[in-house]
Amino acid sequence: SSGINAEWPLRPGTIIGQVTSIPEPTPSLAPTPQIDEIICEGEGETESEDEKEFEKTEHLLKEEPKVEKKKKKKKKRSIGICTANCRYESVRRVSRRFNFREVGENEDWVLFWTDCSVNIERVMDMKRYQKINHFPGMSEICRKDLLARNMNRMQKLFPKEYNICPRSWCLPAEFCNVVTDLL
Repeated sequence: SSGINAEWPLRPGTIIGQVTSIPEPTPSLAPTPQIDEIICEGEGETESEDEKEFEKTEHLLKEEPKVEKKKKKKKKRSIGICTANCRYESVRRVSRRFNFREVGENEDWVLFWTDCSVNIERVMDMKRYQKINHFPGMSEICRKDLLARNMNRMQKLFPKEYNICPRSWCLPAEFCNVVTDLL
């Protein structure tokens, strides 16, 4: 309690003490030189030794070669793409344009491009960095007839949650349902 008013942790604008009085400057015995006297003191004299030394070394500073640091080039690793199960040349052409390296199924690949469905074993054997353009069971949602069948099943089980799309029928198998539902 020495007159310090501080809150911890300190916040901006917190007063941590007060100045009660400012001491007066004590006069010195020697007269203080005025600014004009300091400036005029060197007039008419020859250059000081410091100035001569500066002029000698000044040209060295100007002629000093600039050393540029060379940036280390990062080694570009090509991405391995497996197109063994792909029959489309356009996929291969695009992969070459992006400097992907074509690899076989048994080599280390980052991207696996296939035209058909993928079995669960292949997905289970994948490493964290590997990507594939299909996943197991995706035909159940990619084919329109199978998607409609699965959505109808979910609407029957959960009518409130799956009231997001209109009722669908797969013809000719569900022709009787169309007639009964619409009439």
